[in-house]
Amino acid sequence: MAKFDEQTVSREFASAVSFIDYATPISKARRQLRGEPAIIVNRNGEYYGILDTKSLAEWGSLKLQGSEKAGKLAVKAPRVSSSTSIGDMAYYFYKLRIKSLPYYHGGKIIGVIERSTLLKMLLSLRALDGMSVMQAMSSPVLAIDSHASLAQALSSMVRSKVNRLVVLENGRFTGIITNHDIHARYTRGDERLPGQNTRMYKPSNIAVDSVMEKNVDTTTRDSTLADAARQMVENKVTSLVVTKSNNPFGILTISDILEKIVATRRAEAKRVFVSGFDEYTYQYEESVIEELKALMSQVEKMHELPTDYATVRIKRIKHNSYEMQARISLGKYGTLRVHSDGASFHDAFSALMKRFKATIIKEKENIVSSRRRLAHGVEYGE
Repeated sequence: MAKFDEQTVSREFASAVSFIDYATPISKARRQLRGEPAIIVNRNGEYYGILDTKSLAEWGSLKLQGSEKAGKLAVKAPRVSSSTSIGDMAYYFYKLRIKSLPYYHGGKIIGVIERSTLLKMLLSLRALDGMSVMQAMSSPVLAIDSHASLAQALSSMVRSKVNRLVVLENGRFTGIITNHDIHARYTRGDERLPGQNTRMYKPSNIAVDSVMEKNVDTTTRDSTLADAARQMVENKVTSLVVTKSNNPFGILTISDILEKIVATRRAEAKRVFVSGFDEYTYQYEESVIEELKALMSQVEKMHELPTDYATVRIKRIKHNSYEMQARISLGKYGTLRVHSDGASFHDAFSALMKRFKATIIKEKENIVSSRRRLAHGVEYGE
């Protein structure tokens, strides 16, 4: 791990990008993004933030006004340089959920380091060796019918706090739909559908199967994490559908891989990593960690399931409302993900713990059931 923390990325790996002013209309910024990994946003001549397709999509609206200032959507990402370790870069990408980081050299920003570049570095350093897809993927997989509308797909994504859904047709795995796919192709709310006189480009008028990706890259739960990451790099994709007996079993994203790296690197012996505390909630940090530790011990003792680590991301929404996204790694049994929100920090965390316990109990039942079927020769493809 020492070698991992000492390694940095030189300026030769930075990709050139455009620079725009904070007041640039979002319509113009969106057009520029079609050919670049990101755009650097300046305000009053100074670096303000970074804008990419992911930050655009996370605003969750297909009807962003074209005259809206692009700067309002920019993420205030930290500048990295030749002195920034790869470990710290992995943390920045994980925390901010962006695709590029501004690269600083010679007193100015000269480009960006792309997330895919970091993944290549992790592979070259063999930082993913000894890990399996099962240890990093998100499960269970969330699905939607191919005939559902984009509005229904978006609603499901927002409700479940995910950016992609597996698409099923008559119960058969047929594709995948992502938040980015929807926002990249259907942002024109004032145009009509081809060949139609009345129907407009609206989420409620477009079926999922007309936008979904049909040639989906897949991997298996038993594949190595390094092989899966290499497949992402070679095929230029950001996620893989994890299959079991040719059926969707989970999702593995670049963010999942980075979370695994961050958790392994930063989690203390307590095996708990929590981020997002603010001036109103920092006093709860110790009790949150202790409760998560107790939950992990309970899982190991009562449910006889191994636990590697737990991560929680806290976000203050408005006033005193909070939302939380958490994961707990169950070793060879994969990673469980839950989310919650509440009118207060206490409400959100209480709901999170309840959902964690319910999800763990359900997972234990699935494991026991799977073992029984395997023992009776019902489950194939193992």
